[in-house]
Amino acid sequence: QIRGSPALVALSSAYLIYDFAFFSLGLQEALFDVRNENISVKKLHSRYASIIYTDELNTYFSFLKSDFIKINNVFGKKLPSEVLIKKE
Repeated sequence: QIRGSPALVALSSAYLIYDFAFFSLGLQEALFDVRNENISVKKLHSRYASIIYTDELNTYFSFLKSDFIKINNVFGKKLPSEVLIKKE
């Protein structure tokens, strides 16, 4: 958590990024890496993304649109209503 920021800032930003990537851009998969020393971010992504590979510097993740849809109910219960995107 960033000092002085609300507790759900990281979760909210991750939700918004994935929602934009999967629904606005039409992507089916997000591929990304996290520095191994960034423990809190690595822990956050390890909860829902699959680890593809780890080396001495990074851990590489894959997160599917289908998995985002499945866990969307979990995200939605934890996020402020202002963050949630209404789908029509």
